[in-house]
Amino acid sequence: MDASMEVLRVTAPENHLNALTMNPMIQSYKRLEEIHITRSNIPNLGMHFFWGLDKLEVLNLSQNNITQPLDHNFRGLQGLKELYLDDQFKIYSLPSGTFRYLVNLATLSIQRNSMHEMMPRVFQQLERLQVLKLSGNSLVKLNPEIFKDLRVCEIFYLYFTISGIEIYMKLGNI
Repeated sequence: MDASMEVLRVTAPENHLNALTMNPMIQSYKRLEEIHITRSNIPNLGMHFFWGLDKLEVLNLSQNNITQPLDHNFRGLQGLKELYLDDQFKIYSLPSGTFRYLVNLATLSIQRNSMHEMMPRVFQQLERLQVLKLSGNSLVKLNPEIFKDLRVCEIFYLYFTISGIEIYMKLGNI
């Protein structure tokens, strides 16, 4: 791969997923602005995995097998503006401060996972977040402390099912 590459896309057909192990060698691609690694069965990210990718603005890790994103997974990504962790199915909860190193994040999408719980202050340091997508999770109760750190979130997407009826909500300014 060319070290001057700005966009990295790795994916697979829907019926034949990749079996990819993340390698720290990705840190040598300093010009990366976007990483899209989807349908690749990634189980975890590792500590400081994206360290040194200062130009990275979009990180799409949808449709993998990530079980527990932790704050140290995103350390060094201060310039990141969009993060997509959709369709993991194995993310059951998010601890406090999970995204605290993503201080410039504007869009966070954690849709269609198996989340049933988010700890208070999970969105700590996300003062620039404008779009938050949590649809398709098993969230039953949302403690207001979860959203305490969100100052300017303009769009909040949520849908849930009651008695087999899907209810979609697009809320402004939470």
